[in-house]
Amino acid sequence: MFPQYIAPARLPNDTGWYPSLGASNFNTIVNDISYVTQAEKGMVAANVLCCMAASIQNLVIIETPQKFKMNACMQIAVAAGSGERKSAHDKICMSPFKTSRKEIHGSIKKSAKEEDSKHGENPVLLPQIIIENSTHAALVQELQEFNSVYISTAEGENFVKSEIASKTATLNSIFSGESISFSTKQNGQVYLDDAKVSLKLLCQPVPLKHFFSSKGLTENGALARCIVYQAPKLSGTRRIVIPDENCDGIQLYEGLIKDNLLCSYNNPQMITVKLTTDAAGLSLSTLQSIENEMGPGGRFENCNDHASKLGDNIFKVALCMARFENPEAQSINVQNIRDAIDLVFFYSNSYRQHFVPPTKFEQNYLLLCKWFNKKVDCGQPILSKSYLLQYGPKSLRWVDKLNPILEYMLNRREIYIQPVFGIVFISLRPSTVFLNEYNVQPFLERHGNA
Repeated sequence: MFPQYIAPARLPNDTGWYPSLGASNFNTIVNDISYVTQAEKGMVAANVLCCMAASIQNLVIIETPQKFKMNACMQIAVAAGSGERKSAHDKICMSPFKTSRKEIHGSIKKSAKEEDSKHGENPVLLPQIIIENSTHAALVQELQEFNSVYISTAEGENFVKSEIASKTATLNSIFSGESISFSTKQNGQVYLDDAKVSLKLLCQPVPLKHFFSSKGLTENGALARCIVYQAPKLSGTRRIVIPDENCDGIQLYEGLIKDNLLCSYNNPQMITVKLTTDAAGLSLSTLQSIENEMGPGGRFENCNDHASKLGDNIFKVALCMARFENPEAQSINVQNIRDAIDLVFFYSNSYRQHFVPPTKFEQNYLLLCKWFNKKVDCGQPILSKSYLLQYGPKSLRWVDKLNPILEYMLNRREIYIQPVFGIVFISLRPSTVFLNEYNVQPFLERHGNA
């Protein structure tokens, strides 16, 4: 039996801008937290997604179109410099976890006193939060007792140097949800089945870059599952704001996370969420496109480990989107998948830009950008394509190599291409002001051989 052919989908372009999403609740939450704390929007969105995933990791299982099942756990790592409001926005994101834990522990103590039983010693089914204690033994102990852990820290420098981070094989097995065993001095051989661990690291750029570039992590692939983002520097450009007393987005976020945590305690029954027919079709086409881009010359040529996990992250982000829009969602629709694809590729582009060696295509793109900049500095903002093929960078004097890069730059609005009398001209200043001021068409006709 031959496999069914799946046409590849068009992947999002690398614009560098935070994507415009159709998820209204998620947009409101991210915008409000970003406005109140003046934290960068991409960093806030990653934190909010991870917190939602951690809150439902004991509630929901995802069934993919290929009939695979996976948990909702998510791993993110955000690099941001000092003064970029990492701790400020993380306090808001983590507040529902802390308040829910206090309420549940309070109800346990109250019921234990009333019933005069040992009910207070029973394990709580919330994800146990590890912030300070980051030893391997602590992780094993928490997983053995609770089977659900949320490793969250706004001081990721301590974690990347910790004992847990050095156990890459263990991390890979835990993140993949496999059955694993540990040897401990106190309890001997310990077996863990279906452990659920979400990870959130907010870290300085340099320690995180060293962390990802270490040989063990690259070969093991444990952190290829991470959604990685390098937040741009906003220090010196922010405004001091007085937030409204009623921030609808923050209240909505706290209510959703708190309800998920209380539900995981009061009614700990796992439900399976599937994709609608349209969502399944779009996701499969996207997976095929990712597979194609992993080949020679593709955008994921140098990071196959990372690319192979993009599909899982798309499904998990889509689940979070569905739960933000409808807390009782039993399926993932096509809009959830679209938003997830845009977000995951936004973070993937950031990861490749800062943590992955450039592909040959990217090297040629940077080479052409440098050559164009020299021409603009010399007062030659418009030139013909034939001139570029004759006098441009030596490695790009072939049409088959040059055309894809020009199309890429045109999509990013970095150049403007216009044919005049059979000659293709390239404007290196494609701004509206330039077009109106100099009236490009007559200029090109007069300087056709420029």
